[in-house]
Amino acid sequence: MDPEALDEDSPEYQAYVLLALVAGQDVEPAEGSDGADGRWRIARKVGPDRMVSTVDPEARHAHKSRSVMIDGYKGHIIAEPETGLYTNASMSRASGAGSSDSEAGIELLGSDPSMKEDDTHYQVLGDSAYGSGNMLEHLEAAGHQPLVKPKPLRPAVPGGYDLDDFTHDEDKNTLTCPAGEVRRISAKGNVNFGTACKACPLRDQCTTAKNGRKVIITVHHARQRAHRAAAVNPSSSTTTGPTGPW
Repeated sequence: MDPEALDEDSPEYQAYVLLALVAGQDVEPAEGSDGADGRWRIARKVGPDRMVSTVDPEARHAHKSRSVMIDGYKGHIIAEPETGLYTNASMSRASGAGSSDSEAGIELLGSDPSMKEDDTHYQVLGDSAYGSGNMLEHLEAAGHQPLVKPKPLRPAVPGGYDLDDFTHDEDKNTLTCPAGEVRRISAKGNVNFGTACKACPLRDQCTTAKNGRKVIITVHHARQRAHRAAAVNPSSSTTTGPTGPW
């Protein structure tokens, strides 16, 4: 079959394009080649929005960790703890736009018919996959209490200083490191301590980067930081109404 002879709107052509995409997304030109000479190799990375099936083009491939992989879809549910009843459910692609757990959680909470009572605030339980800044903002706006496990911080040095050891001043838009160095946060949220790290006595507990510690402050940093603090001291936060884990 000559693909150039096919009508681009025909099912045959669409099937050809889909097969070529699935077959070609896991290879890349060999070193020193642009592929025109026929030299290719298995790609050293997973392609973005990687498709895994010609039968179900919406199925996707994802890694939850180095050893846990997903092919297809992810399921999300809301359950009422006292009765054990599932009150809402949805499926999302394993990866790609709109596939994150927090995005699915926001959609589920907004469409759950059991959470439509006016002036009723809920305690919402969930694991750290649902602990994004967007989710916390949504729960805050709805007046719900997020009993969601905070996403764990990963210090640059095992056992060393993490982001919560830095002092964030929202009014002055600055970040202060554990050694007392102050840096202004850029418009994109970047903070570079650079040369201050070279002779810093705390360097070995803070960074292994040759050019010093770099930090990114996201738009939801203050909200997520407060959420991590509340998880350590739950008595500082209160709500009323029934619970609804998901």
